[in-house]
Formats: sequence, C-alpha cells, structure tokens
Amino acid sequence: MPAFKKEFKCSNFGLSYHCVGDFYRPQCIPQIALLVIRVIIALYTTASMLADMVDFFETKSNGGRWFVFFTSWNYLTCVFYFILVTIGTISYYSKKRQGCDPDVPMSSMNPNQYASTTDMLESGSPDLSTESEEHLGNRLSCYEKIIWLFFNISIAVCTLVVASYWIVLFDGSQDLDFFNIDRHGIILAMVLIDFSLHRIPYRVLHFVYPMIFFILYFIFHVIYSFASEDVIYSPINWQDNPTKAGILFLVIIVLSGVFHFVFYWIDYGKKLLGEKCCQTNTMA
Repeated sequence: MPAFKKEFKCSNFGLSYHCVGDFYRPQCIPQIALLVIRVIIALYTTASMLADMVDFFETKSNGGRWFVFFTSWNYLTCVFYFILVTIGTISYYSKKRQGCDPDVPMSSMNPNQYASTTDMLESGSPDLSTESEEHLGNRLSCYEKIIWLFFNISIAVCTLVVASYWIVLFDGSQDLDFFNIDRHGIILAMVLIDFSLHRIPYRVLHFVYPMIFFILYFIFHVIYSFASEDVIYSPINWQDNPTKAGILFLVIIVLSGVFHFVFYWIDYGKKLLGEKCCQTNTMA
C-alpha cells in the first residue's frame, strides 16, 4: 500500500500538518454535534478527576500519593487533551459562524488552489495527497501541535492502562467504587468516543510519543521507589525483584508501540468508512 509506505518518511516523526480544521471537524456528523459531545466529555472528565483527587486527599493519610500512580498520569493527560481540543473546537466553530474559513489559510496560495483544497476538505475526503501536503506545508500552531501530542499519548496509553489493570493488577480484592471504575473504564470510553468522531491525523511514527511518556514514568517510578521505599504496584517491586520489574516495564513500553500501531489501522478503516458514509449521504 503506497499510502502506508509513505507513513515511514522521517518527516512524519514531527507534528507538521496541512489542515487545522481536521483537529476540530467531525466525520459525517454536524459540527455542532462534535462540539457538544466534546464539551460534555471535557466537563465530565475534569469534574470526575477533581472529585477523585478530593476523595483521595480526604480519605488517605498521604494524599499526595495520588500523583505517583500511572493511572493518575494517564487521567491528567486525557483531561488536558479534552480541555484543549474542546476550547479549540469552540473557537473553530465560532470562526465558521462568523463567516471565516480557518481550515486552510488563503494567504499562502492562489485563489484557485484555495478553492479546490477547501472543496476537498468539505467533501469528506480523509486526507489530501502527500504531494498536496508537502506543497501546503505546515499550518498548525503550537496549540494544535500540543493537542496532537496529547492525543497520540492518550489513545494508546489509556487503552494499555485499562487493559493492564483488569488483566494484571485487579485480583478481586479491590473496591470497585465509582472512581475505580471511572479511572479504569469510563475514561477509555470517553477517549474512544472522541476518537471515533474526529479527523485528527494518525501517524505510524508517532508511536514514539506514548513510548517516551512511559519511559518518563519509568524513570520517575525507579527514583520514587528507591527514595521512598514505597511499592506503588505490587508486581513491580524494585527492592525485592528488580529484574522482574524491569522486564515488566520493558514489555509495557513495547506494548504501547503495538497499541499505537493497532489504532493506526483502526483509524485508517474509520476514515475509509466515514468517506463512504459521507458520499452516500451526499448522493441521497
């Protein structure tokens, strides 16, 4: 597949993209519907995370320990992503309502090229050709790049966190209260709902970002464990069995890349399906 081979260009390690609107436009649903869904998700996840923190600080003698769990790192990442992308979607929708077209800046291309590019964007085409992308260059601000970075981390990491908890860590003795279920289930549902609706580009080589995120936590985990002699997760005990702990972390880091690759193909199929649905709706 030519498109798949082009994914392995070194430039795709970066965060350059030709269309700002793909971060805020939906597939085959009204723009206002995506905006409302993102507002609800952002409000819910923010309120739930803050409530979880308050509950932890009130019921635990060492409330600051909330921040040492990887589940908390994952939740913070997801919440930051939802807040940033929701604010961006509101701004994008407001500009469209005012008659502006923030998708592709007109200043850098002639009017005929601008019109044809805008037509492709509005028709539901999942991506422009690689040649068009290279010609248009990067149109993303630092804001969209941060959104893209948090998205790349959240989708693979959240899936791996939830899967690891139920398969490895959960032994039936934990209390399945609301916050436990929310941290290890509902948050993933929110991420997948957003993922199924938006058009944010997915790059194979962006697997490095969730891997780096896990490596950063790995470094923190080692330092914290030896400094405090606190065992955060019983299967990962650096004092008693450092070899097992290192192997588990290595497996998790590799799996983060595997999950990212799996979601690339899910995203590819999602966009193909979305393109066909949009064409069907247009013909109808």
